[in-house]
Amino acid sequence: MTTFPSLTPTSRRITQGQYPVKRFVSIAGTGVTRAYGSKPFDSSIDLEFSNVPDSDALLIANAYDSARGSTGAVELPDEVWAGMDESLFSKLKGDYIWRFSQQPIVTSVTPGRSSISVKLDGQRDG
Repeated sequence: MTTFPSLTPTSRRITQGQYPVKRFVSIAGTGVTRAYGSKPFDSSIDLEFSNVPDSDALLIANAYDSARGSTGAVELPDEVWAGMDESLFSKLKGDYIWRFSQQPIVTSVTPGRSSISVKLDGQRDG
């Protein structure tokens, strides 16, 4: 398992997981909803690290390489969640296994400084 760098993002966007539910509707229009599990899946987190030293951007790029893209799991340190209320942190962090959903995107800001965007998927491996 790869450990994500201990950096606090400038911003983060979290999409809660969805529950495994399927709705079936008959020709007559009546329907039934079936639940196929009791835990949500497919959470995601978008992290933005704005105007950071290139050395920090390199740490993130190296973590992506170490995880071999979306192949390996990534452990998220507490710094990724910094500033979030403890109860919200516990709810959103969940017991997901995090993986890169795409390669990090680096934007040069000034010499020696960059912004880097990271997208991770929270999955349930069983």
